[in-house]
Amino acid sequence: MVFNIISKYRINSCLGYFVLDNVSSNNITINLIFKTLYPQMTVKQWKCYCIWCLSYIVNLAAQAFLLSKTVETTLKKLKLVYNKQDFNAIVAI
Repeated sequence: MVFNIISKYRINSCLGYFVLDNVSSNNITINLIFKTLYPQMTVKQWKCYCIWCLSYIVNLAAQAFLLSKTVETTLKKLKLVYNKQDFNAIVAI
């Protein structure tokens, strides 16, 4: 269905990034789209064009800045978590 819409409106050259949640069916759909439109692209390459849980991340970041007593401390904590690639720790911050 998604590919039909992309084809019908001829927007395949306009595609940039996909914003998704972590449902595995989304990965299957995006993989199919990339295999069809860009068969030379590997899974590792197309994953660079996917942004998972963006609304959740933006919400957490906004709460951190709005509810934090010191923005500098929050920024340092977020940077440490990001460098460790421990995205589950964001919830604790």
